[in-house]
Amino acid sequence: MISYKTLISDEDVEQFRQTGDANIYQRIAIQNADYPGRNTFLGALYCALALGEAGEAQNEIKKAWRDLWRAPQLAFDRAPRQLATSLGTYGAVSFMSVERRKAIALELGDMLWYLSVLADELGYSLEDIMTMNLEKLSGGEKRRG
Repeated sequence: MISYKTLISDEDVEQFRQTGDANIYQRIAIQNADYPGRNTFLGALYCALALGEAGEAQNEIKKAWRDLWRAPQLAFDRAPRQLATSLGTYGAVSFMSVERRKAIALELGDMLWYLSVLADELGYSLEDIMTMNLEKLSGGEKRRG
């Protein structure tokens, strides 16, 4: 559960909504976050441990898989290749309820909150993190190194 110093203002929400700027989101998170050990190693540890929110998202996806498994229109007794082909025709949107997808999205939001403040604890902006990740994935880090 995310702990806040204050409620986030409507102005902050609107500013982020208009720009979609990750650094604005991070600024809002940092200004409003309230957790033990802030700006110390313990603060970074707290934020890293809070990324256990990923387990909440995984649990929702597990439930969706269970529901899909029970779906009468799918024959799960078929050979694995046929089963994989059948499942490949179902997008996440088609087999998850609106409520389930929203629950997952809300958990992803909690993860983003903790990623934002953890990045700050480590001295990085979200833009820095995103850039470094894209460079890593493109192989640019190897070319430079």
